[in-house]
Amino acid sequence: MSTAPRPPAPPKVVVVRPESAAMILDRLIGELTDETRRLGLALTVLKARTTRPSREWKLKPIQVLTPGDAERLYRLLHHGPVIVAAFTSIFVLRDPRSLVIREKDTIRLADFVEHKAGFLLVNGRTDVSTLESTFSAWCSVARCEGRDDPRVLPLHSFDADGPCPDLANDAGRKAFASRYGTGRLRTDARAREWARATALHGREALTIAGYQLVAGFHWDVSYARGSGTLMCANAVWRLPRRSYANVYPDGAVRGGSADVPPIRKIWP
Repeated sequence: MSTAPRPPAPPKVVVVRPESAAMILDRLIGELTDETRRLGLALTVLKARTTRPSREWKLKPIQVLTPGDAERLYRLLHHGPVIVAAFTSIFVLRDPRSLVIREKDTIRLADFVEHKAGFLLVNGRTDVSTLESTFSAWCSVARCEGRDDPRVLPLHSFDADGPCPDLANDAGRKAFASRYGTGRLRTDARAREWARATALHGREALTIAGYQLVAGFHWDVSYARGSGTLMCANAVWRLPRRSYANVYPDGAVRGGSADVPPIRKIWP
């Protein structure tokens, strides 16, 4: 049987809409859908859910992407060029188990997809008309320099203990390397070691902002001391002492070698 990697997926627009929308917003969503079809782009629509944040976060109810849809969205970003479009502030949970939503436990949608997709916030009809130029701008410039570029990482799982340096410029990438290490071995803020794997597993050749990785590229992630957890968009894993997880750029996780203690999914 052939082991050739799958070809890249066609260009796509992912629309993330709020749970409920006023008539004018429904009209904008329809216009964006029509523009997407006019450009010959594939379309996926996801719906956030309305959630009340904690009292300390003085906001009205917010729109949160469900963990399942957050995982689905993040996977899509690694299979061809994508523009993510939203109509209001949308948030993603850092810990998918969270029931009480605090500001520090969330990531803004634009930050969640940053470096992996273009992003368009649609506030009116004029923004709909910029879809074509936004997509062209995203596709026209290489935004990944290779497998050791930190933008390849699933940055919602790699704990940077706060905002990352600006990875869009050389100075930011050098600051990231100084703080966490280079591509061969990085250590995040939770003392998890992200070692670039030499034994590749899997057939998928993922694409990061126009750069195609070799099929099966991943990191062997382990705790430098003791044990702990690994947060993903739609799962939480327990990594026992001396174990490791195979973590892929699109956030997928699988167990390591049979010679070490197995990792365990503790949520859901």
